[in-house]
Amino acid sequence: MQNVFPFFVRVHIFWLIIFQVVKVESTHFHKVLELSSVVFLEENLHAGQRLEKTIDVFSLIGMCVMVHSDPMVLSNDLDQIRSMEHNGALFALAN
Repeated sequence: MQNVFPFFVRVHIFWLIIFQVVKVESTHFHKVLELSSVVFLEENLHAGQRLEKTIDVFSLIGMCVMVHSDPMVLSNDLDQIRSMEHNGALFALAN
């Protein structure tokens, strides 16, 4: 049987969440876009916005689509993004 697909890639789609109540001075989503597997990032977070902790799909701060042929690259990139979420590195806090 002939292989219909000339190559195989893995796709991972996930939601970005926030763990704290904050007022955002600026965003650092460019850090996510620099990862090798990220092909799309929807940002629902903007400078000056006050955010509550994510509790449902209406309070998400974004969506990310990652595509790569190497599952380890996907896993490492996802780990980096989740770490940024936990550490608050996706944004700078306003005073």
